[in-house]
Amino acid sequence: MKPTPEQILSALNKMIKESKTELKTEKVELALIDDIEKLLDKGLAAKRKSEQIIRKEADNLRESSQFLADAASKAQKAVKAAKELGADEAVTLFTVRLKEAEDFQDDMLKASNKVLTAIDIL
Repeated sequence: MKPTPEQILSALNKMIKESKTELKTEKVELALIDDIEKLLDKGLAAKRKSEQIIRKEADNLRESSQFLADAASKAQKAVKAAKELGADEAVTLFTVRLKEAEDFQDDMLKASNKVLTAIDIL
């Protein structure tokens, strides 16, 4: 039996609809891939920016540590001088400041190391 013209047209219409559906699906898939790529690029750019900020802050902590080391050195000299002069109150004051400078310096070095470790996590 030969198909009628209506059956042929119906079959052609069905094939065209299926082709359009496949093309639409591929278009949607390509659009999703583009969206994902854009988001990944933005995420990586934000990560790089964060790493720069973290490195700068680690440098600031190390610089702070150096200032505190200088303060500790001067406090140590002041303690020695105050002892030579027999100024007990000055010895106490400079000893307290020496301990503070050493403690803060240690804190800054630890913080710097932790900040740099955060970069390794990223």
